[in-house]
Amino acid sequence: MRRKPQDAAALLNMENNLSSAMKISVIICTRNRPEDVELCLPSVLKNDYPDFEVLLIDQSTNELTKQHAERLAKEYPVLRYIPTTTVGKTLALNIGMQEAKYDIFAFTDDDCETTSTWLQAIAKEYADPNAPDVLFGPVLPSPVLKGMKDICVPAWSFKESRYLRDEEPGGMGANMAMQRSVLANLPDGARFDPLLGPGAPFYAAEERDLDYRLRRLGTKAGLRPSMLLYHRAFRTPERWRRVMYDYGVGDAAFYVKHARCGDKWAARAAFKLAFGKAVKASAKWLLRRPNNDEIPYLRGFTAGVKQSMRTPLDVERRLFIAPV
Repeated sequence: MRRKPQDAAALLNMENNLSSAMKISVIICTRNRPEDVELCLPSVLKNDYPDFEVLLIDQSTNELTKQHAERLAKEYPVLRYIPTTTVGKTLALNIGMQEAKYDIFAFTDDDCETTSTWLQAIAKEYADPNAPDVLFGPVLPSPVLKGMKDICVPAWSFKESRYLRDEEPGGMGANMAMQRSVLANLPDGARFDPLLGPGAPFYAAEERDLDYRLRRLGTKAGLRPSMLLYHRAFRTPERWRRVMYDYGVGDAAFYVKHARCGDKWAARAAFKLAFGKAVKASAKWLLRRPNNDEIPYLRGFTAGVKQSMRTPLDVERRLFIAPV
C-alpha cells in the first residue's frame, strides 16, 4: 500500500530522531546471582545501538558479581557497576533511576537476555511523539529451555501494539521502559514502593503499582511487541506454587494499599479478583486437576490483605511506610 505524503514525512521524522541517538539508561538489579549476571550483561552490552549506558545495581553479599562486572567493564566502558548495602529490588531500582545519566530508562532482570535490537526498538517507539510514556515488551521463555519438561516459566506474550486501558494491568517489569519526565507527575520521592517487589515484605506487584500511580495522574502506557526479550528463569511445580503465593501477597498489597487511600476501583477489583480465583480453585478441585495454582495464590492473597492492613501508609504519596 502506498503511503500518504504526511505518513512518509512522519516516518522520515521518526527515523531522523532515531538516528540522532536517543540516549538510554538500562537498569539491572541483582543480588547474589553472578551466574545469571554473566549471561545477562553481555546480551545487553552487545546491543546494536550507538548511545546507551548499563547500570548494574548490586546488592550482593559477596564479590563474585563485582568481579564479573569489572571484567566486562574493561571491554564495555558503558557498564557502570553500582554496589549498595540495601536489600530489595525496588530500592535498587530507585537507586538506578537516581544514578542514571539519560532520560529514557529501560529495565530488565538479571535472569533475562535481550536481543541485539532491543534498545533500537525502544528508541524507535520513543521517536514517535505519540508514543506512550511507559512501554512494556514481551517476555518470552528462553529457547534454551525448549524441551525441558515439568517446568514453569514466568512469561508475558502478546502480538498487538496498543495503549493500555486506564485500569488495565501492564506487563512485566523484566521488560519495561519509561521516560524520566513522567516521574515529575508523582509526589516528591514517590517512585517504586520500597515495600513491594522481590526482597521486600510484599514480594510482587512493584511495576504494576508504579504504573498504576502514574496512570492515575495522566500518564499513558502501552504494549509494544517489537521490544521482545527472553527469560531464562524457570521453576519446578513445587517452587511455582511458592511463586503463586508470593504473587498473591504482592497483588493483595497493591489493591489494599490503594483501597486504603480511598480508591473505590481498587476495592472492587480486589474483591472481583479474589472471587474469580476462588471459583477457579473450586472448579479445579471438583475436577481433580493436579495443577491448582489458584489455591496457593489465594493463600498468599489472604496473607497479603492481613499484612498490608497492618502496614503504615503514606496516603498522599500512596506508598507504604517501612517499619523503623
